[in-house]
Amino acid sequence: METCNKTSVTERYKRSFQQAWLTDKRYVRHEEFKYWLRQDPNDDHLYYYLICDESFDVYLSHIYFHANSKTHLDICKSRSIEVNKSNDDSNRQTSIIYNNHLSVETERVVNRIQNTQFSIFIDEMFDICNEWMMFFGRYVDSETLDTYSQLVKLIEIDAKGSSAEKLFHAFQCEMSKLKLQRVCPRLLTLPCPCYSAFLAAYAATNKIPIFGEKFFRKVGTYIKSNHTRSALFREFSKCFQETDYKILKLYDIRWLCYYSYVEKLLKSWIMQQGHKDVITTVRENCLASYVTAAEKIRKRLPVKNIFLSKLNVFKPSISLFESDRKTSFTPDSQDSPNYSEQVFVKDRSCTDIFAIIILLVLAGGFIFMMTNAVKKGDIFRMINGYDNCGNVCGRVTSHENNPKFDCKESADKTHEPYLEIDLEVTGVKTRTCVPSCVQDKTKILFLNRCMNKKATETISSIIRTLRLESLYNDAVTDLGIAWRELIYLLLIALALSLGILVAFRYMVQYVIYVVLIGAVLACIGGTTYLWLAWYREKKSVERGEVDPEDSSVEPYFIYAIIMSVVSVIVLLVILVMRKRIELVMQLFREAGKAVYSMPALLFQPIYTYLLIGSTVIAWVYCMLWIESAGDIYLNRKDHIHFKKDALLIATRWYNLFLFFVACEFYLGCQHMVVACAVARWFFTRDKRRLSLPVAKGFGYLIRYHLGTVAFGALIIGIVRVIRAMIAFVQKYLKRYDNPCVKGILWCCQCCLWCFECALKFLTRNAYVETAIYGCNFCTAGRKAFQALSSNILRVAAINSVGDFVLFLGKVLVVTLTIVSGIYLMQVQKKEGLNHPWIPITLAGIFAFLVSHCFISIYEMIIDTIFICFCEDCEKNDGINRPYFMSRGLMEFVENSKKALRHLEERGAVAT
Repeated sequence: METCNKTSVTERYKRSFQQAWLTDKRYVRHEEFKYWLRQDPNDDHLYYYLICDESFDVYLSHIYFHANSKTHLDICKSRSIEVNKSNDDSNRQTSIIYNNHLSVETERVVNRIQNTQFSIFIDEMFDICNEWMMFFGRYVDSETLDTYSQLVKLIEIDAKGSSAEKLFHAFQCEMSKLKLQRVCPRLLTLPCPCYSAFLAAYAATNKIPIFGEKFFRKVGTYIKSNHTRSALFREFSKCFQETDYKILKLYDIRWLCYYSYVEKLLKSWIMQQGHKDVITTVRENCLASYVTAAEKIRKRLPVKNIFLSKLNVFKPSISLFESDRKTSFTPDSQDSPNYSEQVFVKDRSCTDIFAIIILLVLAGGFIFMMTNAVKKGDIFRMINGYDNCGNVCGRVTSHENNPKFDCKESADKTHEPYLEIDLEVTGVKTRTCVPSCVQDKTKILFLNRCMNKKATETISSIIRTLRLESLYNDAVTDLGIAWRELIYLLLIALALSLGILVAFRYMVQYVIYVVLIGAVLACIGGTTYLWLAWYREKKSVERGEVDPEDSSVEPYFIYAIIMSVVSVIVLLVILVMRKRIELVMQLFREAGKAVYSMPALLFQPIYTYLLIGSTVIAWVYCMLWIESAGDIYLNRKDHIHFKKDALLIATRWYNLFLFFVACEFYLGCQHMVVACAVARWFFTRDKRRLSLPVAKGFGYLIRYHLGTVAFGALIIGIVRVIRAMIAFVQKYLKRYDNPCVKGILWCCQCCLWCFECALKFLTRNAYVETAIYGCNFCTAGRKAFQALSSNILRVAAINSVGDFVLFLGKVLVVTLTIVSGIYLMQVQKKEGLNHPWIPITLAGIFAFLVSHCFISIYEMIIDTIFICFCEDCEKNDGINRPYFMSRGLMEFVENSKKALRHLEERGAVAT
């Protein structure tokens, strides 16, 4: 039985002798075969060697093997039979097939495929250049969908004479493909080179006519004919970062055979049984990607001229090796037929380095100035106070070397920790350290100072009237009793905040409609009421019931007109912006999707507010040191005081400036992390493959964009410190009654406040542009301003309706938390509580802070998605370059119908 099976297998692989082997030029060495190869007259499955006088089974590979054997060549030489070894084309074709079948590197690819669980698409092509012929394959992992490119070197050849037709016939032998199929039964092989980006680009470029090839050859001949011309050409080629050899080698090869090769493959398309639908889809996608691939190649070229572009496109070996790397055939891949311009930039560089350097220099300068303040100050002068001799109460004070200040002795005031202050008739304060304030019944202890009761009589009366002392004790007791309920209310506020974010995604349209309808009804109701009030007042005057001088006819008339104008404006704005308001709803939904995909975004405010809280503590600590510092001097009563010089006064403002900058820097870092994560999420088609976007956003911030955040923080800090200086001047000038100066300062303060708000808004959006493009602050600010100014009505809708909805979300969280607190404290009748409203109020404050943290992140997400939406509309058209945005956002684009129709067609082809 086994013998029969073996025989059947052997017979299956036998082939009948074909006369074409001796006559057809398609078969290698046919000119040589006709001298010694014949068909066996007795058996069609045998061939006869005239030289060896023997018959063998017909295997085409045996013929090639025997023709190259040493025995055969020696017999031919001994019998003076000419072996056509001078035929370079025949030898080359034979070696192509021989090496294709026995290549060591092909074995390596086979081993790699066998050891990996792959569903495989394989593209076949031959690279033609002066050095080698290549086999190119791409393997798609069925689990990860990652695509691996592999180049297999088949044989080193001289490309002269290797025409596209001969290589096409060598390709038809398919020995490498058959071998792979035999050892890898799960291999799906498609005779299609179209997934190779460089071949797609070659096929996409217009076919250059014959005179074009001749023209290029003439150019090469002209350049190489003279040393001066060659030298000039070398200088010329440096402009394009290419060596002259890489360009001139096109002079003596058949570079046009690429197009012919691909064209013949497409014309001789063979549908494989069982894979017709797959191949059809692949071919259509490949044909659709030709134009995109050609545009991509041209954009990468340093030359825009059409002549040099076409010359630069045909670089076989360079293009081939650029494709030999791990890629992914996802919709974002540039090799994909649906590739659109990639907006989110991944290859970045550090931005605004000078700003972070300036910030570090400022910090270094502040350390120097604080060193001076610490040297001249003592923080306990502010905490404990000091007496007329400069001795700190409750501390041991060092002695002054200057005999002028002998009053400041090395005194130990540790037993006199309190400062007593008396105001003399002359207006001079007498300061004395005392052990206690109880000795004098006219004194009261306040902030480690023994203050006169008359000076604090007003405060004491308020405390007695409001019973604040007992209220404080009751509040401490109530918090000790209701601490569990406070924790419950904090958790309720947290849950409500998360619930509000979910509601923003699914039910925001109802909230916005309620707000708009409420605004319209309020305007109409207010206008109607004022006109009716005016009408009633007018009738009362006409009937003589009211004196015309005492009537309110004129005020009601003015109010009614103003309210009517406001109502008309509100109605017109809502009517004009109704489409933009729908965009606001969709942005809320998209923000909900982003939060669902990246929940780690909600935890960003935690570290931000911890850092800001630490900064507040550090600022207060530095401020105490600065205020305690000064140069010692004697006043008119020979009492020692400390006077600040110009450097200490500058340090005071310097401390405030750095406090503003630090707070804005921490907030800017939070905005940048959120913007990077959301922008990367927006410009990723397959969002399921998105890994650690928040962590990578934090990485982008630390590695590239700390300088940009520092730039924005410095600008805002400068504006805020200028406002603080103007406020200080306003407070100082209150003692002088000058309305003109007060008006000017008030206008400056108002203008600076408006400028600060606009600057903060523009800075936030500039961070988004930096997150998308990786550009510096100024470029990002310009891009943000252009995007916002070109969508001014949409921005108005987001900043009016959107902000009001977010505010309502905060109010709702606080209200529901307070209602829950009332239920827990009063309805459940918590025993021992003196004032239930105290823990309820505290819970409401906590609820507002929690909701503000979550909703501020949500607001930044909405702003980021809006900027990404604007950039997507700017860069892509939805047809040739598909949008990254969702179908919901596509409805707000001008060519949305075409884009949606194109998206549906692509989806139908894919299924």
